[in-house]
Amino acid sequence: MTGGFDGKVAVVTGSTRGIGRAIAERLARDGASLVINGRGESDLEMAAKELEAAGAAVEPIAADAADPDAAGRIVDAAIGRFGRVDLLVGNVGLSSFIGPTLETDRASFETMMLGNTWLGIALLRAAVAAGMGAGGAMVNISAIGTRKLFPLSGVHTASKVALDFLTKNLALELAPMGIRVNAVAPGLTRTPTTAFLLAEPDLLRQQLRAVPLGRIGEPADIANAVAFLLSDEATYITGVVLDVDGGALLSPTGFQAE
Repeated sequence: MTGGFDGKVAVVTGSTRGIGRAIAERLARDGASLVINGRGESDLEMAAKELEAAGAAVEPIAADAADPDAAGRIVDAAIGRFGRVDLLVGNVGLSSFIGPTLETDRASFETMMLGNTWLGIALLRAAVAAGMGAGGAMVNISAIGTRKLFPLSGVHTASKVALDFLTKNLALELAPMGIRVNAVAPGLTRTPTTAFLLAEPDLLRQQLRAVPLGRIGEPADIANAVAFLLSDEATYITGVVLDVDGGALLSPTGFQAE
């Protein structure tokens, strides 16, 4: 798909590391100009420099998904630098509490439910208001936990269930405008967030037993799926949640975490 995004402007939230960073790198390699986003100024600056060194046109914008004005500022940055927005990637996975659902406090509940859903709606609304139209596309990052329970992430999973529904609903609403909305649901993927789990040999072995393809996912696996759904090769696909999990949802053994 080299050159498949030439002339396109892509916004990728949460793109300083892990899955978001891999998505930004993949889209840049295929010709897209990028607006990248993160909360930490130093991580954002480093990511921008490395992407620019690889030849990408990059506009970094620091914004927290929990801030009410985050989406507007991100889209404004895209318009200010590149004059347009074509592609959106909602890579937000706020998980402020891991543990039994009844032990979740209200603040953590609100952070996860709002943060993991609202930014996607707000980004699309801001992008459409800024002129995004036919040919535009968005991919949200969901989780296979919406269909394979991981008992200590109940509220986080509930927020991703809501995201899946919103993805389908937005796809239906925006189809007449020629804008597509899909989601990718990763299985366990090797990122800084999951490093603690993969560092435990017993847990790692249990995870590998639960993946028919026999390996842990890499950020590039998710980035490849996102790139496909954003591309012109997927112009007849909308409202889909694509599982990228090595077959984990097929397996009756083990457990899975995002």
